[in-house]
Amino acid sequence: MYNLLQQLNVEFEYQYSPKWCKYRFKGKNKTGRYDFYIPSKQLIIEMDGGIGHGNCSTKLLTKNESLEIDNIKDKLAIEHKLNPIRIDCNYNHNRFEYIKNKIINSKLNDIFNLNMK
Repeated sequence: MYNLLQQLNVEFEYQYSPKWCKYRFKGKNKTGRYDFYIPSKQLIIEMDGGIGHGNCSTKLLTKNESLEIDNIKDKLAIEHKLNPIRIDCNYNHNRFEYIKNKIINSKLNDIFNLNMK
């Protein structure tokens, strides 16, 4: 995604940590971070890999807990007038083709010209 946004000449912030992305989870205060923020489009892009995001449990979080955190972060983004888009990056083989297809078939294709010419 980083390279794609650069090729599209889109101004973005990588690993965006807004002051308002704070929440309580399991009784503790947490600070959230988003993978990409595109100010000109009021857009958040999250690249959801195989760990967390409801895909598998970790030592710290169950599948449901990781999905709950994603939902909390999406809700916070929406409350701050940002549109979150999640890209499934939980590939089993051929990582590049899998992620490329997920991006092309996402809402990003409606926002940016992703034609491969």
